[in-house]
Amino acid sequence: MSEGWDNLPTELLLMIMSYLEAKELARLGNVNYHWKRVGEDNSLWKYLFFKDFTQNSQTYRKVCERWIDEYKLLKFEPPITLTESLRDCPDGLSHVAFSDDGQLFCTTANDASFKIWTATSPVYLLDERYMDDALGWERALSSQFSADNKRLLVAGVKFGGIGEIAIYSVDEDSSSIHFLCRVLNNPPEVGACWYNSSYIFSGDIYFFNRNSVIGTSVSQIWICSSLSPDAVGNESVMSPVFRILNRGGTFCQMIKLGRFVPSRLRGILVLAEEAAFEHKTLISKANELVSEELSDSERRNEMKKRIEEISSDWGTECLSCKNWHLVEENGSVSDGSSITYAACCPCFCHENDHRLLMYATGDNEFSPPHRIAFKIVDGNMIAEKINPEMESWPKREERSSSRRLRQSEFEETQLSAVMSMVDFPDHIIDMKAHIMGMTLSLDQKYLYVNVTHDNYGGSSRFAYLAEICVINLSTMIIEKSYIGHFATCVERFGCSVGGHYVASASVDGGRIWSREYHCVVGELPHAGGAAAVALNPVDGTMAVSVGKTDGKIKIWRSKKFLHRYTVPNDFM
Repeated sequence: MSEGWDNLPTELLLMIMSYLEAKELARLGNVNYHWKRVGEDNSLWKYLFFKDFTQNSQTYRKVCERWIDEYKLLKFEPPITLTESLRDCPDGLSHVAFSDDGQLFCTTANDASFKIWTATSPVYLLDERYMDDALGWERALSSQFSADNKRLLVAGVKFGGIGEIAIYSVDEDSSSIHFLCRVLNNPPEVGACWYNSSYIFSGDIYFFNRNSVIGTSVSQIWICSSLSPDAVGNESVMSPVFRILNRGGTFCQMIKLGRFVPSRLRGILVLAEEAAFEHKTLISKANELVSEELSDSERRNEMKKRIEEISSDWGTECLSCKNWHLVEENGSVSDGSSITYAACCPCFCHENDHRLLMYATGDNEFSPPHRIAFKIVDGNMIAEKINPEMESWPKREERSSSRRLRQSEFEETQLSAVMSMVDFPDHIIDMKAHIMGMTLSLDQKYLYVNVTHDNYGGSSRFAYLAEICVINLSTMIIEKSYIGHFATCVERFGCSVGGHYVASASVDGGRIWSREYHCVVGELPHAGGAAAVALNPVDGTMAVSVGKTDGKIKIWRSKKFLHRYTVPNDFM
């Protein structure tokens, strides 16, 4: 009888196994090789995949070659198993962030403290600082590691409501951090981000007269050195970059800086400059690029092609990162069975490349922001501001002569002269929802935006339905979204992307989604809700969530990590 069971026909085994759940089906693979081979049949696991994760029967495999591996990716590998729970600040925590190499993570708390931990098993405290006594902070808001993971940016609020940025150097060898400098960042909602490993972008605001017809304020974006004043040398410590005009009482918030600049946006800006020089409209200038004999669809495709050709002069050649430049801007993958997420090119030859500045803005000072603005940052302009000696004398003379010309014409055209002193965004996307936070993907080609809608949902009557919208920066189009979490109308938390997963905080804890299938694969409960959730950016097999009120730091790992030494099929 035992021999008969071992040699059951494949068709009969498939019929029997089709009635089983995933847990029992996985364990049957331990009987013998025949049962294991039949139990991994695509027809069985495809049905279970649709049953447990997605209702769309038209879904195709997006990552793995077999449906059983696709099922493991959503069941066995997400970091949804609690392995450590650390009690930190009784006042609650505010943020958590990983370093780019996934070796460290930093937590910030409402008592104006921050701690740096090792991403090991178990985690160890590397160092900590209390900013209330050292810098007069009321609370710490967020943190961000530099690209080389050797410096840490910590944003906080001083007593009195003024925002400030503190920069620390991180020394893993000696397990210590050292204070470098501090930068004003007001209001605190502006945030700060790294330009490179030595400089950061911060913000300030200057208000106009309330009766001004121009606007209500100007957001000044600064580039600031993260080095100590003694180590700066001849480089500039703090230089202005943009003066962005604000209307209606709103201002720039949640600034982000990406290395990927879409060629289509660059081409449109070049075309707009040519149209202004020729005293033409942008539409008329764009119509000159294509023939009127083409159909509407052909004209659109031809215009996109011609605009991208215009921006080709901005490209750079780089042999050390040739594979990075061969990646298509639309993110398409020729082989649908495998998707790789390449990191943005970090080599030195791109130091003066253009960047893309992103920030949130709204209609007035009383409502949350609902629009995302994009502004291209000229890398050569930044290089001249960092090193003033690099600026050539003809450029200085040209700039001074143009300033004298503007002053002489100021009385005739006061409004145009004032408007020439401020900057405007190159592109704006209206999210039609309240923006809570923004996060760039690892390759910096996608922007993940956490938003809340006006309709209520969830267990609390004060909870709004939330959504993570994904903007393809190549096309500036919202392509997909992730739903299933909730937030209040005043929440300010972003999301996190790592490996094949997306994570976000919620009023009842945290959520983790499949990056490819957009379905919730796990929940991370927290008493009182989670303030932030961060995924290890390298592979996404580790997550850290911080409690908003319970003061706990929870470490979550995948079942794959916990069962590395068990049989492969025992993944339930």
